[in-house]
Formats: sequence, structure tokens, C-alpha cells
Amino acid sequence: MVHFAEGLQDERVAEWRDYYVNYSRLKGWIQEIETRGSSEAVQQFFDELTLSVERVEAFYCAKEEALFRRIEQDLATVPSSPALARERCAAPLEEELIKLGRYAFINMEGLRKIAKKFDKNCGKGASGKVDGWGLATEALQPRLVERCSKYRFGSAVERLDEVRHRLQAWKEGAVDRPIGGLSSDMEEPLLKTRAPTRKVSDLQEILVLTEKPGWQQKILSKVTGTTVKSAVYFLAVTAALFACWMCRVSDVLDGQGYVVIWVTVITLTLLVWQLPSDAVMISATLFLNVFGLLDSTQAWAAFSNEVVLSVAALSVVGDLVSQTGFVDILFEKLIGHPKSLVAAMLRIYIPCAIGAASISNTAVMACSMPAIEEWCAKSGYHPALFFLPVSYIMLIAGTFAVFSTSTNLVTQGLLVANDLPPFGTFDLAMPALACTMVSLAYLVLVVPLILRRFMASKGKSGQQTGNSRSRSFCVRLQVQWHTPKQKTIQETGLITTLQGGRKCIHSVERH
Repeated sequence: MVHFAEGLQDERVAEWRDYYVNYSRLKGWIQEIETRGSSEAVQQFFDELTLSVERVEAFYCAKEEALFRRIEQDLATVPSSPALARERCAAPLEEELIKLGRYAFINMEGLRKIAKKFDKNCGKGASGKVDGWGLATEALQPRLVERCSKYRFGSAVERLDEVRHRLQAWKEGAVDRPIGGLSSDMEEPLLKTRAPTRKVSDLQEILVLTEKPGWQQKILSKVTGTTVKSAVYFLAVTAALFACWMCRVSDVLDGQGYVVIWVTVITLTLLVWQLPSDAVMISATLFLNVFGLLDSTQAWAAFSNEVVLSVAALSVVGDLVSQTGFVDILFEKLIGHPKSLVAAMLRIYIPCAIGAASISNTAVMACSMPAIEEWCAKSGYHPALFFLPVSYIMLIAGTFAVFSTSTNLVTQGLLVANDLPPFGTFDLAMPALACTMVSLAYLVLVVPLILRRFMASKGKSGQQTGNSRSRSFCVRLQVQWHTPKQKTIQETGLITTLQGGRKCIHSVERH
């Protein structure tokens, strides 16, 4: 079961992430009330709740007013007769209405759930009177729902559904002129003593429209996003291969051979379009197996191959080792703070080559990449100076022993399967060592020349200039005042505390 806090992270719009209800913080205050049971914690919870409601309302109002103005302006510039022009103009506006409705729905649901959690866990234990909310012992959920119904985002379903129906009528030609007076008309439901009654079908329709699509819809949207072009491309490939088969272009290939080529081309195309690789590859294999081009042994034997299983196991082990942080500490000690790029390359390349030769280049690669990336972020060097060269040096050094790389293991398996004498454990050690030394020298000399664009400028001391030893972070800070008079940023002393002064402050919001 997915918790609401995790679902909220997935559902929220990325550029609006700072304006959602702070569900995790509210949940934290509930846990604090359960632990301490103090009136201060109760007051903090309700202060945070008030702040979340006001933040959501302010953002929703701004977005709604901007969207209503956009609808009036966009529709006023579209001719009244062509249906296609109306359809094109209304499509992005309908998407924005759904997006804004989803924002209001998620926040309303979050507030309802946090109020229900408060009533269940803290309703009996909380005591005292809370500013702006009354007694803490009263059930919070009905009070919160009643309060939110007076806000715009609380009645977003009615407001946006009305606009959507009117936009649909304009799109179908039922209205000869663009929608006018939209902002003033939409104020009417808030001024009435009783909200207009909506049909159940309307409410269900808007919720269905705003549901987040699953992976099936995502795949379908990628394929159908360019339906015509895709269809033409697939038909052209099919027609070309069919013509080659009918004209007997090759005496070697028969009908099955051309089908295999067709499947290969389609599979590569879908991979280039970045569809899920596992689904594409398994579907292609299943297609060949079902139509008799591959028998079951040929199709699925790789999944029982000891080489594939060993590489998969090594990847898991490598990921587990990197999660412990041991590799980061080891790399920090080995690399240190080199004074030049050449010294940095040698301190990274040589340990990686030794690890690839003595353990496994797959496992060492999985462990070292995060550590190298972390070190580059601290030192100021660009990761491009190390990632691809390290990959090359590991591939070459990995041929040192039979167990060092999956390539050697696959070759060894083929030799055994064909009754040929297998390699000894270190038969390739000397050629691999010589090639590793030559590759190491080549990379040290060529990388600074070819990847010069990734090198930062140097100061007089030889160290990298700029933010070479530090990283910057963007932090959102929330301050709650319990005094009637608000302070300016200058009065709080924040500007003098920050090293960069006023330049470090990106924006300020007051609620």
C-alpha cells in the first residue's frame, strides 16, 4: 500500500512543488503531539495547517485568475467559424484546467487525510484552545472541510467544471462568440449561500480526466504521439523487406530470415524511441518464439546461463557495497587532493584498473562510478574527464583473468560448449597487462587534449578556480512568527548571518 505522502511526491507538478500542502511536516507535528502531548505542539500543528491552507489558496487563486484571463484572450483571437481552429485552441486550455483541478483535488485530499489522522491519533489527547480554530478537542475534519469550502480551491470542481462545459460548448459551435465575462461569472458560486448542485457524472468525469496515467498509458502516448509518422515508417520498412524477399535479392535469406530482420529493425527503433527496454526485448523474443523462428531452448536459455546470472549477482553486490559508503571513504583516501589533472587521472585510473583485473570490472564499475561522481562534485573537476576513460581502462584491464570480465566468461563458456580447450585463469594476463599500460599512457596524454572543453580554468597556484571545493544548495526556509508585528529580513539579522548577504536570498513569501 502506497502512503499518501509518497503518492503526493509522485502526483505533484514539478514546477508547483513548493505550493502544495506540507503533508510530511503536518504529520511530523502529529507525531510530536503523540509523544509530548503539549499545548505548544498542538498550536504549532494548527499554525502549520493554517499556513498550508493559505499557501494553497493564494497559489490556486493566482493560477486560476491567470488561466481565466488566458482563456478570454486566446478565444478572442480565434475565428468563430472553423471548427479545427477552435479545437486546436481549446486543447491546451482544457489540459490546463485538468492540471489546475488536479492540484486542488490533491491538496484538498491531503488536508482531509491529515485532519482525519489528527482526530484519530490526537483528538482525545489534545487540549486547550487554538488561535483561529477553537477547541483542539473538537473533531477537526468536519471543521476543516467546512472552512475549505469557503476557499476557491475548495470549490475548484464546481468552478472548473463550469468553465470546461462552457469551453466545450464554444468548441462545438454552440456559442458564436468567445466566452466573455468569465472571471466575474465565476465569482457567483462563492457569493451564493448554497453552492450549485453538480451531477455525479460531472464529478466523476473530472476526476477520471485528472487521474495520473499508468505505464500502459505512457507507452501508448509515446507510440501514438506521432501516429502518422510511425505508421508510415513501419509500413515502409515492411514493404521494403517484403519487396526484397519477393525479388530474391539474396539467395541465402529465406522468408524466415527477412522476418528476423524485420523484428530486429522494429526492436531497434522502439529502443531508440526510449520505450522500456525489458518490455521491448522480451516482446521481440516472444514473437520469434511464438511464430516458430526460435525454439524455447534458444529463446530463453540465456536466463539460465551462469555468465548472465554471475554478472547480475555482481551488479547487486557492487550496488550493496557502494551503499555502505566504504567505497567513498576508500576513494577519498586514495585520491586525496591532487594538484593537477594528470595526477588526478593516475590516482583514479590505476586503482580502477587493479580492481577490474583482480575482482571484476562489472562490480568495480558499479562501486566506483558513484564515488568518482561524488569526488568530482567536491573537487570541481568535470565527470566527463573520468567516466569514459575509466570505462575503457576497466574493459582492457578486465581481460587480465578469466573471471575479471563477462566477455572472458562468455568466451570460456563457448569454448567448453564446443569441446575446445578452455583458457587458464591467467593465460591472458601478460597481453592484458601490456595493453593496460599502453592504454593508461594514451589516456593520460590524450584526454586533456580531446576533452579540453570540460577543463576549468586554473589559477596561479595551479588549483581550479571557481567553486572547486564547495557546493551550493537551494534551501526553502519556513519561519513562523507568533507576534502581531512582522519583522523585515534586515531586522531578523539573516542578511548579516549569510556569507553572501542579500544575494543569497532568492525570494520571500509572507502568509
